[in-house]
Amino acid sequence: MGSTAVSPPDAGGRPAPRRRRRAVAGPAAAVAGFAVAVAVPLAALELPPPSPSERALQEVPGYPGAPAVVLVKKAELRLRDGDAARSTFEVAVRLKILTEAGKSFGQVVIGHSATVELEAFAGRTLLDDGSVVPLPPGAVFREEQGSRRVTKAALPAVAVGAMIEYRYRLAWDGGLFFEPWYLDDRVPTLYSELAYYERDSWRLEHRLRDAGRVRYRVTSQRDGGGRWVRIAAQDLPPVIEEPYGFPFADLALRVLIVPAQRPDGPDAASASVWRGLCEGIEAGAYAPVRRSVRRVRQRARRMVRGADDRRRKIEILYRAVHDGLRAAPGSGLLPTPGITADRLLDAGRGTYADAALLLQSMLAAAGVPSRLVWAADWRDGLPDLAVPSPAWFDKVLLVVGETPAPLYLDPGDRSLAAGRLAPTQEGTEALICDGGPEIVTLPRTPAEGSVRRALVDLELDGDGRLHGRGRLRLTGHHAWFYLRRGETAEAIRDGWRRWLENALPGYAIAGVEVEERPAQQEIAVVWSMRQRAADVLGDEASVTPSRPLGPLAQRYVIPPERRRTPVRVSFADRDELELRLAWPPSWRLDLVPEPLSHATAAGRCEAGIDVDAAGRRLVYRRLLQIDGTIFYPGAAYAALRELYARMERHDAQSLVLVRD
Repeated sequence: MGSTAVSPPDAGGRPAPRRRRRAVAGPAAAVAGFAVAVAVPLAALELPPPSPSERALQEVPGYPGAPAVVLVKKAELRLRDGDAARSTFEVAVRLKILTEAGKSFGQVVIGHSATVELEAFAGRTLLDDGSVVPLPPGAVFREEQGSRRVTKAALPAVAVGAMIEYRYRLAWDGGLFFEPWYLDDRVPTLYSELAYYERDSWRLEHRLRDAGRVRYRVTSQRDGGGRWVRIAAQDLPPVIEEPYGFPFADLALRVLIVPAQRPDGPDAASASVWRGLCEGIEAGAYAPVRRSVRRVRQRARRMVRGADDRRRKIEILYRAVHDGLRAAPGSGLLPTPGITADRLLDAGRGTYADAALLLQSMLAAAGVPSRLVWAADWRDGLPDLAVPSPAWFDKVLLVVGETPAPLYLDPGDRSLAAGRLAPTQEGTEALICDGGPEIVTLPRTPAEGSVRRALVDLELDGDGRLHGRGRLRLTGHHAWFYLRRGETAEAIRDGWRRWLENALPGYAIAGVEVEERPAQQEIAVVWSMRQRAADVLGDEASVTPSRPLGPLAQRYVIPPERRRTPVRVSFADRDELELRLAWPPSWRLDLVPEPLSHATAAGRCEAGIDVDAAGRRLVYRRLLQIDGTIFYPGAAYAALRELYARMERHDAQSLVLVRD
């Protein structure tokens, strides 16, 4: 069940890297894109001059080895009103580099939605000799990542002992601010402050998650027709990020500024606000796509002619959109500007919303009603749907039918079968927009729905050389991870050959054949194998019976008493393996693994062997099943860790044959 660079993931593996994250700023690995003009001057948000203690600081008390420290972080939010043409969010940060590893913080990343503009950015480096190195021209770049924008800046002359400072301002035309702000960071933070201006005519409130673990203070000061509210905290520890844990966005001290009461009165968290948002996007973005659907209806009716039931119609139309329209990653909730459903038939490319709207139009023509669903990805952090905002979501799905058996469709993901969802969306809260709105929890696939099943037939010849054949079948999320849509058959076979060579060291792999069945979300692989001459011992043959799915290594190395955050695995799953081994009369079985049977709330592991001594053959069977995706510190984590420990100890045993 090991997740490697060339293998499908298992239930304990990390999910695929995200294309974006909601954290507003942090270190970046590289700077690329095109230069950003930052001519608009910054406002009055200033940092105090560095203090003597900041200049002298070489290590943060209580956090030896911390690569950097945030000395001060200030943010100021002002929503649009009669005195301000746009809403603005201004940030100022001073950070000190303490180790070589901390130099990565000199690469600053600012992520935000496409509806927000980075109006200004300024930065400089303060060296320990007192000199100041300003940000050079051309050091700020911007990337378009679907519905997100990412600005990157490489601060100059970053060295151990240096302090870096940067300031920036975001601006937008709306009157609400929904993206979260984080008071703490991945390194210790000595002082953090968020201020927002609250008009007398429009009351705001702040929601601070996990406030119980830190001390903070809230103050206010009158200013004109309102007041400034400041939330401040000192001596914040670094965000705890442990292996296979929750994303930063779920662990950090998150603050949301939301309307306590809109000018027209309704509660900002009520369904009426969600309804207004859904109706606004429907009228302004979705309805124009549906204005031209004549060709779509004709094609849909022609395609389902003769289909005998609703499910068959859904699968036919889903596959047509799925295969005919490639959705751009990270394209968000909005359709391509100016596009119509008829034009999408021949477009070839589009957004997630384009794919959903096209499929919805085709289903309607076939007499299958459906509703649009906004979905989030838990790798970005779980949404707080008490705060109505489309910014929580990054994908549009469809749902057909009602509870208790709704069918969810994701036509934008070409590796998904009809009725299947990506594992990074399962279990999250989503919003059904049509005929609602309605908040729902997307279903999870049980372990039995994502299986790796391997069957290996081996025979030992008289010279002590092993040879045979193998079969591997992946279903559910294992297949989703590895379906190679768009690649040639030769490239697919070559990829699996490399995987098998990695999973079966000591064997020459040949005759690889791969059958991908995207409509069923399955992959079948067959191969032949022959032990390499250099690995043949002559009088002894050793087999690692758990291969190619094992041997398993313990990945949850933190003892239960020291684990502080939950483990989040990619998905629940099941491994099944059967090894059939035969040997000649001149050989005998010398050593076999001990049987295993262990079950916990986290899952179960089993292994056993049936030996036919007279027939000189045996069958070895191995099973590992992980139930659930979240394991909290304490008993749940301990159960998961013990499951892996038992399997690891078993997999370390070999099966040995010797010559008589």
